[in-house]
Amino acid sequence: MMRVIQTITCAVLVFLLLLVLVAQVDFFPVHAQGLTADRMIVNGIPMKNLVPEDSSITEVTFYEDEDQAFLFYPATNEFWIHILGSPYATVRPKAESRFLSELDVSRNESCFLDISVMTPRSANPDVTTVDYGLPYCSGPMQADLNADERVNGIDLSQCFADLESSDEDLLCDFNVNRRIDALDLSIVIQHFGGAVPERSLE
Repeated sequence: MMRVIQTITCAVLVFLLLLVLVAQVDFFPVHAQGLTADRMIVNGIPMKNLVPEDSSITEVTFYEDEDQAFLFYPATNEFWIHILGSPYATVRPKAESRFLSELDVSRNESCFLDISVMTPRSANPDVTTVDYGLPYCSGPMQADLNADERVNGIDLSQCFADLESSDEDLLCDFNVNRRIDALDLSIVIQHFGGAVPERSLE
């Protein structure tokens, strides 16, 4: 009975908060100003400038080591993450993290980019398909802010904490408008109480 009361109380609080925030909803990202020659904008997202002065270049490899390579195609604004190491399930999450670091973008900002992930058969013969996009950009994995494989009160608490934060990189700022609004909260509420599926290896 107590758990039911707590659940209802939480739902009422969230509903009231949504009413307060709904007037502030901004569905279009607003990004940092004052970009320099070291920064560029792709799909509205400011990031490290990957394109040299020679504008005729068609492919840029902006990072490569034995486990991964990251490519950018200026003509189409496409990014490719090539997983060169194995096992795939271990290397891919590390590659995704390194990719964000190399671009100097947040996890939520990366969801606005056109990103494909692939691996050669010689490195990972059991992974045969190209994976379009990053797994945390949709569904319950997006709402699982602390990566504990559940969407629960901890994730909702992070959103409330972000409401009081002055930082620009807010975990709960899914639409990247530099503030927490009803759209951000709705993503956590939509998946609240659910388990996060395991990452697909293909």
